[in-house]
Amino acid sequence: MNTSRFLFTTLVISLLLGGKITAQPNKNDSSEPISHFCSSPQTILVMKKDFLKQNLTLSETEASKFWSTYDTYLKEEYRIHENSRKKLIEQGIEREKGKIEFGDLSDNQILFFHDQMFETKAQLLDLEKRFYFKLKTILNPKNISEFYRLEKDFKKSCFKNRKTNPMEDIEKKAPSK
Repeated sequence: MNTSRFLFTTLVISLLLGGKITAQPNKNDSSEPISHFCSSPQTILVMKKDFLKQNLTLSETEASKFWSTYDTYLKEEYRIHENSRKKLIEQGIEREKGKIEFGDLSDNQILFFHDQMFETKAQLLDLEKRFYFKLKTILNPKNISEFYRLEKDFKKSCFKNRKTNPMEDIEKKAPSK
């Protein structure tokens, strides 16, 4: 579930905020992150793939099978997010400055938004499961763990290097107990 959450969060960030993202260039030099400004989800996917290529050690056999499978996975992930975005737009639900203004939406639009988010999460989880089962036939268990660790590292770098922390807004608005 964490990986699907990561993938969803990464693409949502790119769709909503187009924020600053960095990735470490390699395992040996983590002191100088490379900064990028992302204007599209494709940019983030390319950056994530480059980050994995630089940091995931695979044999030639593993690499050819893995990258082919991973490319297919990324295309399907993008398709799921794009379909969800289009459905929201068809219902008049559009983001303004990276946010959806729920106060401007009808009750039906709000419910449609939440229904769509759950549907997207379910589709992403199903995709992630299929991908994991394919990974088990391609990579050894240590490389599978390394792959998921690197994805988590990429996610952390996305949040760490943003100009603002999205959770700060939530914490500021939360009522005190």
